[in-house]
Amino acid sequence: MLRDWAGRLAGELRGMGVRTFPSETYFFLADFAPYDAGTLALALADRGILVKPLGDAHLGPGYMRVTTALPDDNARFVAALRELLTASPKETTDDH
Repeated sequence: MLRDWAGRLAGELRGMGVRTFPSETYFFLADFAPYDAGTLALALADRGILVKPLGDAHLGPGYMRVTTALPDDNARFVAALRELLTASPKETTDDH
């Protein structure tokens, strides 16, 4: 069940232009470039959604591990990201 939810969540993110990577588990790697994953994590935390950017210099600043949650929580995550990703990367950065 979690893997199905992860697949749907990854599909939602791809629909917003986020690059996702295949996974056989309930979590997956996502690249939010040109957005900074650390900045997105702070903005999501302001909305009560806790995520952890990877902070890996080899991958780049846009990478985040996305963990699947319950469908309602995933929907909140997607809605918040839609709002954040419609702002330019600079506008998102200026908030924090």
